[in-house]
Amino acid sequence: MTGELRRMPTPEAFDNIYFMPNASLVCASSGCDHRACLIVFVFSKSNGGPMIIESETVAELCVYSSKTGAWDDELATVYIDSIVATKRSILVERTLYIPFKLGYILEYHLCGHGLVVIQIPDFLLADYKGNLMLIPTEGSGLGVAGIEESTLSVWSREASSHGEVVWEQRRAIDLDFLLPSAEDVELLGFAEGVNVIFLGTNGGVFTIKLNSELVSKVCNRDESEMLLPFISFYTSGTKTILDHKCL
Repeated sequence: MTGELRRMPTPEAFDNIYFMPNASLVCASSGCDHRACLIVFVFSKSNGGPMIIESETVAELCVYSSKTGAWDDELATVYIDSIVATKRSILVERTLYIPFKLGYILEYHLCGHGLVVIQIPDFLLADYKGNLMLIPTEGSGLGVAGIEESTLSVWSREASSHGEVVWEQRRAIDLDFLLPSAEDVELLGFAEGVNVIFLGTNGGVFTIKLNSELVSKVCNRDESEMLLPFISFYTSGTKTILDHKCL
């Protein structure tokens, strides 16, 4: 990583849109060397104009390729009774899951470019009062983490033996014994690949490793509502070796 900052124009279809978009940087293929990444740009659009009515909204998705240096000409569009959220999307294998408000999730397949609308069950939305966050689960599946009072729970979306899609609770962690104060805990972010969740509390920002339940304090709490953890990487280069002999 060089620290170079490059600005790119938004897709033309996003002009004059009044609602916050959601963008994700993903690798173009498995084993990507980070030289040809994609930006998946999603925004909500109301059929009725600037004054949005959630039952009349569509989600539009456009992909930017760093290889071609341009946005795709075609937009992927799907009707959805919500607007896109500014929370972080997650990538599970070659499928991107993008959060929307009211418990909706947009599933985008990077290979086939298909769009599927998923809805989090009402009982999860009611129990956790919106304090939910998308996370990948063991076995390469879609999951959500939620906090109810002082309990951190992990749920996974799976297919039942009857072929139906069900949400099952996989973990329940009592934060009272792990945090200095487990009141008003918020989910701030998730670090993929290391299974670490960032928690916001009155006493600061903490991380918890889901595998070991090890908790560490990161920093004091400010007004931030969300963190974007990332793991640094570097692209492999070439080394030239000059072989010479003394005459």
